[in-house]
Amino acid sequence: MLRVWSGGKLVRGPENLPALAATVGKDFPDADLDFGADFTALASFESAGDGTLISMCALAGKWSPEAKALFLRGGRLVYDIGFLGAMSGGPNVNDGKIHTVALRVRAGAARLWLDGELIAEKAAFMKPGGKRASNSNCLR
Repeated sequence: MLRVWSGGKLVRGPENLPALAATVGKDFPDADLDFGADFTALASFESAGDGTLISMCALAGKWSPEAKALFLRGGRLVYDIGFLGAMSGGPNVNDGKIHTVALRVRAGAARLWLDGELIAEKAAFMKPGGKRASNSNCLR
């Protein structure tokens, strides 16, 4: 179930998303999200493979300096900011169970939780960028 909140208001959803698609992106331009400022993203998911949970990047083409994505790679959670770096941690989540991930960026620091446990954090890990978000397949 997808719900997008911005500025304390529901701007999209609820919508059923039964699966992540490896070849299809879905834009949310009406949400006016800004991944270049403080934000919190929360997602519940069930996975048997890699894919993007939430991103702000081009639907096609090369990874860019403005790109930001929270995704699964090798069964583990990764938050990547274009040409700045990545943080990852936690156990392999490709186990067919429902998991909840929270990503919070505040005052320049990023923190990543999985099922209520802090699994990664990085200071000075924020970069200004555009205001477009998608659940596209913009894996690095």
